[in-house]
Amino acid sequence: MQASDSFFIDPYMDEAVRRDLETGAVASLVSIEHYLKRRNKIVDYTNEVLLATFESGRTGVFKPDEKNEAWDDGSAEAEVAAYKASNLLGFHCVPPTLMRTIDGRSGSLQLLLESEFDSCDTAQFQACIRNTDVESLATLQIFDFVFGQWDRRLSNILFLTRSGKTFVSGIDNTKIISRQQTQYGQRPFVSVLAHSSLCGANDAAEFPAHHAETLVVGDADAFRQRFGDEVGVHLAKIYRHCAGMRVRHVVWNGHFWQQPFAFDADERRSIKPFSAHLPYAIRRSIERLDRAMLGVIFSHACHRKFVNAEYFDSILGRRDQVLRYFDRASSAMARVPHRRSKADATVSAAT
Repeated sequence: MQASDSFFIDPYMDEAVRRDLETGAVASLVSIEHYLKRRNKIVDYTNEVLLATFESGRTGVFKPDEKNEAWDDGSAEAEVAAYKASNLLGFHCVPPTLMRTIDGRSGSLQLLLESEFDSCDTAQFQACIRNTDVESLATLQIFDFVFGQWDRRLSNILFLTRSGKTFVSGIDNTKIISRQQTQYGQRPFVSVLAHSSLCGANDAAEFPAHHAETLVVGDADAFRQRFGDEVGVHLAKIYRHCAGMRVRHVVWNGHFWQQPFAFDADERRSIKPFSAHLPYAIRRSIERLDRAMLGVIFSHACHRKFVNAEYFDSILGRRDQVLRYFDRASSAMARVPHRRSKADATVSAAT
């Protein structure tokens, strides 16, 4: 581990956990599918995910750092950075995650947190969301917005119970490296494909979210007819398992930008990466976020292409959006000369 990790105080990470994740002998390494099926849970993942069982009996989730999706680099370093960010800032919404080499393969190794719920079951997911602690859910949503984790869907959330309350923990955080166009309070647009033919002479100076269009995924010929042969082939590969899916998108500045979960307004299969509530402690934490802290968070990933000044600017820009949003909300309420309702008090408590 990096020397900077001495700053971390994690409620899940005692010394025994740390030893297992860092150097613990692995007794077995099998597909996590077997683990899920034994517990009658739905299997829903695309990249390779393995269950590591240590000789101590503790278990972890190992993801080899290999690209398996057409537009996802699957960076293990991103998984570790998400944990470090969550812990250093006091969010505590990502399980302990370290880099590890097992059987000659390098990847991310995350402590497996047992959940009695199957979040991939839509009914259980919705029930858990309704019953989740407000502070916990808001914390994860603010974390997701600031660090760009737009893919908080059913299989990427754990629901955990402590002292009779339900809390959320976010897993599978590789998407924090995605290039995005965001506005707090709306689903982000994510760059799915960059190509020179997507550059337009009349590209607007600002991202034209209000000009978004919707397409229904069909066959490869449909993509080629609409976007040209080369781009069409790439898009057909990206959406090859998504026949019939509606894709809300914008073509701008050389990129094809998709707005994931644009048609999940009632959050049946995902949660939004924003909240109307900002816990006081979380506000104070993100106010401390700066380039130096980002350097600590991504110190293990400085060799990765995505770790650059532009990437850090995007994170700090989203942090500023959060602070401005709640500052405006607070100012607006201060100007209202009537008795505040409970809903008002929720937003007021954010500041």
